[in-house]
Amino acid sequence: MVEMTMKLRWSLKGLELARTRNHQNIRPHLNLMQEGGRETLLLQVLNGTEPEMRIAGAIPMYVTVPNEGEVKATNQLQDMGTNVNITDIRGTFNTARMTINNSTQLPIWTTQMDFHPRMASFSPPKTHFPYAPGSNLDYVEMIAFVDRVFPSFIPVQFVQGGIIASYIALVLLVGRLIRGVVTSGPLDVIISEIPNPDYLLKICLDIYLVRESGSRDGNFTLEQDLFAKLIFLFRSPQTLIKWTRYKHIQKGYEFEIKHSWDGKVVPHEPFKISMRWHFERQPGKPHKRVIRVEIRGPLFDDPDPPNEYAGPTPGLWNYEVVELFFANEKGHYLEVEYTQSFYVGPHGHWLVLLHSAYRECFNKGEETELEVQNVHQGAEWICNFEIPLAYMPGNVTKFNAYAIHGSGVERHYEALYAVTDGTFKEPDFHKLQFFGRIDTRRLIPEGYNRQAFNDMKYGDMWECVKKAEKES
Repeated sequence: MVEMTMKLRWSLKGLELARTRNHQNIRPHLNLMQEGGRETLLLQVLNGTEPEMRIAGAIPMYVTVPNEGEVKATNQLQDMGTNVNITDIRGTFNTARMTINNSTQLPIWTTQMDFHPRMASFSPPKTHFPYAPGSNLDYVEMIAFVDRVFPSFIPVQFVQGGIIASYIALVLLVGRLIRGVVTSGPLDVIISEIPNPDYLLKICLDIYLVRESGSRDGNFTLEQDLFAKLIFLFRSPQTLIKWTRYKHIQKGYEFEIKHSWDGKVVPHEPFKISMRWHFERQPGKPHKRVIRVEIRGPLFDDPDPPNEYAGPTPGLWNYEVVELFFANEKGHYLEVEYTQSFYVGPHGHWLVLLHSAYRECFNKGEETELEVQNVHQGAEWICNFEIPLAYMPGNVTKFNAYAIHGSGVERHYEALYAVTDGTFKEPDFHKLQFFGRIDTRRLIPEGYNRQAFNDMKYGDMWECVKKAEKES
């Protein structure tokens, strides 16, 4: 006997944005010859002597359509149709009635469905959905329980477990993101805000170095100390960032006075000013912390030098002189800034004035010392002197330099930064708003410029100003 089978196949498609469903029935093959006499009935239907052929257990009434995978009969509902005589749920499937239409050139089979008597009481009433207008054929009915279909842009692994699994995955994902932000935030700050990681690398390399040397003699004390330092740094992001800041190299400054006080170009070689940091240990004496200054420029020798001996000279600005001004900012009030000016003449005269505000000098040029060396090379004047750090006000941010020479109508005032905006007719070198900016990290080691330095030799030169600030 030749075996003949029938295949039942269908596909389900959702919206265009949803993932396409393409499922097959759990029972795609039906053996038409498994029941006796069915082959005779099939021949009779083909010959037209019988109107139809009935195939029991062909189509389930209830099916479950998952979002991914195979369509299955809904066993929980199909089981309600079983009894003592029907032990297999396939025995509760609906019957397919098949007829053939030989009126066309090619025979066409049509299928209609009859409810299983055991399932009719558990199923909604059969609804007639005509296949075509005026046709007595109805669509085959099934009740499908369809899982939600997620958009195609969501990966399958996140939704294949259903809505509960998707919800759990979403909660875990959000929790992990929040935990990452909370727990890794300090570490991210450390990594992103470290100014110079080379210092950390040096500690790590030192640890490896002492480990190799310590493994030979069994002494790991130095390695423990270095590792403890590394742990100490990582325990505090603030300490780590502070410790890894760039150590500014005191490159110093080079300036040239090329313009007059009102911005006009001078007709001679400019005065050149060079400033460098200098530190010197002196046995039995306070260490020397000074700014070394060198001035080179033309010697006009006009007017005549003062009659006093070389040294501190009041009123030195009335002679041939070069002046240096250092200023700082105090809060947002420029009128309360402290200024300091150094007047150096080509004949060994000098003057140091400390100002607490505009033209308010509180030392009168007294109680100060300055080491000055003057050299005359033809028409060139070279001056070297050292400014003690104790003379400098704290947080210096502004600087200006001036050169003054000549007599009478030939008196000339030259400035590194012009001290007028066009509204002033006479030069005033104490106008701090016209000073240029200066980065003292190039001139003074980091930490020394935060406040006025209390030197063991000169004391706290700005103590009276600090007291006045506290009292006010």
